[in-house]
Amino acid sequence: MEELLLTSPTVTVVENADGSSNLDPVMKAQAGEAKGPAAKPGKGARIDIRKVALTDATVRKVKVHKNGDRDVTELSQVNVTLADLKNGQSGKVELSANIKVENNPPAQAAAGSWRRRPKAALVSA
Repeated sequence: MEELLLTSPTVTVVENADGSSNLDPVMKAQAGEAKGPAAKPGKGARIDIRKVALTDATVRKVKVHKNGDRDVTELSQVNVTLADLKNGQSGKVELSANIKVENNPPAQAAAGSWRRRPKAALVSA
């Protein structure tokens, strides 16, 4: 293979307040495939790829809290280039990205209250 190029993909992973995720159906499907017969060991594949490139990708993780607030972590303008991939040889990797984090955790409910009591003073006449 000479080149493998992927341009401008966007992946968004959403974790709901109950712990479920939009990846759950994919993970369940993969777990079902893993139960098949084990592959027999054999000779490894020969790799000789001139270039693999991921350009202008976006990867976003969203966590939704019970009150509806959202935490968002985003990698944008992700660029990854792998060059000269061959068995037993050195290759080259280039990586760049921007990162943005917005945390909006729900306010913590007070476990109790603390009240300062005024000190009593004795005055003698």
